[in-house]
Amino acid sequence: MAIKNSPMQYSLFELGIWRIIVSIEPTHRLAVLCRSIPWEELMEKAIAILYDEQGIDQDTAGRKLDLRAHLGAYILQTVHGWTDRWTEEMLRMYVPARIFCGYLESMGSIDHTSIEEFRNRFGTKGAQLITEEVMRIAKEFGFTRGDDVDMDSTIQEAGITHPTEMKLMGHLMRRLKRLNEEIKKMGQKGIQGIGNILKSFSKISTEYRFFAKTKEKKVALTKKAVGLSAEALSALSKILPGTKKFDVLKGRHQEEILRFLDLGPKLLSQIVYWLKTGKVAKDKTLVLSEAKDLGLCGSGSRLVSPRAKSENLWNSGENGSSMLTPVGMCF
Repeated sequence: MAIKNSPMQYSLFELGIWRIIVSIEPTHRLAVLCRSIPWEELMEKAIAILYDEQGIDQDTAGRKLDLRAHLGAYILQTVHGWTDRWTEEMLRMYVPARIFCGYLESMGSIDHTSIEEFRNRFGTKGAQLITEEVMRIAKEFGFTRGDDVDMDSTIQEAGITHPTEMKLMGHLMRRLKRLNEEIKKMGQKGIQGIGNILKSFSKISTEYRFFAKTKEKKVALTKKAVGLSAEALSALSKILPGTKKFDVLKGRHQEEILRFLDLGPKLLSQIVYWLKTGKVAKDKTLVLSEAKDLGLCGSGSRLVSPRAKSENLWNSGENGSSMLTPVGMCF
């Protein structure tokens, strides 16, 4: 049966802009939350984080940041767990979200790229600011009483690969290869015999990674790697202050040579101790890099994992067990 369309019927697929009136109850959760936040005060604190502390001019060539909308979107993502793209969609189509972000009569919005950029700039201080504000509001409405809140705290190891002996020696070899190249750039002969040592170590490393299935095989390959590493350090020890090879290098490369000559033998002795006893040595070396080089501490040569730079630091206890130490705590 054919159906005749009247002039008053419209297809949702017709091109054009649809305008509708939507009523939002004052008791809607986002409306209540929106009225509870002192937006002007929050924006002033956010400006200090986004501009003043980062030394950025607020008038960046006319690209003015829609701070009110971004703060609203940030809170919405925190509360609902929305992705950047879903937040962009909700700010375009979900009226309570638009009201919450300050778009009362505006057709504007923000896209997922700008949302991500804002979050990266806002950083940990911004997250702390929003957390404190949301907790203040929760307390104001009486949602922080013991009857309403269940809290739990779990200590969990960071998702980083714990450095093994072969990885540490592999790092040493890669750095020695780079130092050898820097020495040659300065018109000098490289580290004596380092080419053959690197080739032999590469074969052992490949065999260890792909074909060493038993503990005995791994131990045997590790012993060979220790011997090659000791041979490489012995060759490096001939490049000392006062020698032409050393003096022509840049300061950072000179410091690296001296650091390896100091820490390399300690690392190898710890590996030998593990091979003999099966126990991890006290104050186990984890990475052949200084903490100050990683931007973690003011000084000292505490050895830490670079992957843990913005998360947690591995620290080895006296009994050989690993534990997590908060960032910023140097020993």
